[in-house]
Amino acid sequence: MKRWEPLNERQLDLLKRVDAAEDLSGPAHNRLRHSANAVRDRGLITISKRGGRWQAEMTEAGRFYLDHGYHPDDPRHADKRSQTQTTASDAAPTPRGTAPRTPTVRDPDRVSSETPRRSAPQATIEAAEQRRAEAIDLVERLGTDKLVVVKAPSDDEIVRWRKVVDFAKRHDLVPEGHRIEKIRQWNRDRDLHIRLIKGSHANTRHDKTDLPSVPVPETLRSPHPVVARLRDDKARLVMPTDLRRRCLLILQGLAGEAARRGHKITDQPVSQHRQYQYYEYGTRSDGPRYSRREGELNIVVDGFSCTVTIQQVSPQSSDPDKTERLVVELPAYRSEGRQCRWADGKVRTVEDGLAALLHEVEVRAVEDRQREIDEARAKAERQVKWEQAMHVAQQQAVEAHYAKILDRQVGRWRRANELRTYREALKQRLANPRPDDGNLAGAREWLAWIDRHIAGTDPAETPPAMPDPPELTHDDLKPYLKGWSPYGPEAHLNSWQRR
Repeated sequence: MKRWEPLNERQLDLLKRVDAAEDLSGPAHNRLRHSANAVRDRGLITISKRGGRWQAEMTEAGRFYLDHGYHPDDPRHADKRSQTQTTASDAAPTPRGTAPRTPTVRDPDRVSSETPRRSAPQATIEAAEQRRAEAIDLVERLGTDKLVVVKAPSDDEIVRWRKVVDFAKRHDLVPEGHRIEKIRQWNRDRDLHIRLIKGSHANTRHDKTDLPSVPVPETLRSPHPVVARLRDDKARLVMPTDLRRRCLLILQGLAGEAARRGHKITDQPVSQHRQYQYYEYGTRSDGPRYSRREGELNIVVDGFSCTVTIQQVSPQSSDPDKTERLVVELPAYRSEGRQCRWADGKVRTVEDGLAALLHEVEVRAVEDRQREIDEARAKAERQVKWEQAMHVAQQQAVEAHYAKILDRQVGRWRRANELRTYREALKQRLANPRPDDGNLAGAREWLAWIDRHIAGTDPAETPPAMPDPPELTHDDLKPYLKGWSPYGPEAHLNSWQRR
């Protein structure tokens, strides 16, 4: 197979999905991942299995293929590529008796410093300026909204946004400590989501070379008590003897170095949900049993505990090389892009990663301490804001209560004025009787009752006093709290926000 051979439909589909940053690690994409090796061998993508998760990334050649439809090394398109390459100058005449030199095509990235570079065409300059403006605008939008959604993008739009994101990456426009990811969604319109995420990419190498190494002993003499208990517990670290011994030596080296730095090492017992009962016919159960492949211990730094787990990478594999590989892990951390897994590889071993692991535990302790301080400060600030909101809400609720009383008084006053108008009309009518009115004694009696009724219902007849303040309930305050809860400053938060 030649590098520049055209891709088939499945390989091209894979390349487009990798370009769109789709997650292809799931079982649903097993058949599609079979094409990845052929695409990788052509230099169009790179493949990583860091952390046990299959991942692929585009190369410059892969982007070239998607933009132009052929491999940059394809000799059949050399004439097209030569238009963008600098050829050797042929201005000097060839001396007599000398064979003419064949013009050589120079690599644009290795142009001799003696040869002045040609200025870029105006169209190229304008395109670069436009791309820069688009990249700056994208980064500014992501800095504010964290997410840019492209609804139902066409293939041309996908290519354009990929170029904008690549331009932002290559020219250091992305904020430090962040990365931009673009992911096609699986909704009906296959929207494109572009996010600004804190942390480096998962494929970025995190190991620090300037850290002091963690010595691992060759024999398990005078082990740490926690390591000794793991050694004596035959139901844990269930694996071949040689691998079990290596695990204990690694844990001993880690525990010894942590203790030397003043940290505390504690046991990590098997949790209840990972234990099970043995039941035998005619006998009583003697309690829960367990059989675990991994071994665990806790490193406590300044009161913050972090669990370290060591186990085989592929304990059930038929490949002896894979079954002998170990991996040591920390729990996933809050910050994205942080390494939490160190495994045996072709070059590095678990022992080589212990320094980075211990450094990560210490960094987490510092960050957790700072997070605890920040959360305490934020909690105190929420308490102050809640008390202010409650004070304002109580005032507004009392004012609303008074306003309701006033509205009722005004309503009664208007009603009394309407009754007075009616009473005057009735009084005028009785003052001018008609021959057919008959006896008007009953009407005059009714008029007298109306006078008494008006006097009893008109609030202006007896000036009302200032109402007593109401006894407010939580429901009375809710409309005025603007999202706060009347039950406390933390009650309006979700459980994950109160951590």
